[in-house]
Amino acid sequence: MTPSEHAQPLLSPSFLKGELTAPFNSIPGPEDGGGMPMPRMGDSPKTRVEGLFWAGNSGSPMANIALSGAQGMNAAIVAAGELGEEDYQIMKRDLEPSL
Repeated sequence: MTPSEHAQPLLSPSFLKGELTAPFNSIPGPEDGGGMPMPRMGDSPKTRVEGLFWAGNSGSPMANIALSGAQGMNAAIVAAGELGEEDYQIMKRDLEPSL
């Protein structure tokens, strides 16, 4: 269970802020992930890299297309929430001087 050769350049410990975790070579979870060995459906799709989310561990023998799709939707919702919060904070900052 090794990453695709096309993904190898992106999976450096310096970029991911940690080693791929055994047993499925998973991307390291958030620092505050509680030591969880690998994310599961329903867990936060965040990684240690700001703006990088995990979804659909298709290299896992337990993964399937439906589960990977659901994880992708979960990651998209969390990413959209973060982008919305960033936009809100910018808008709020821009309006504060006029209040």
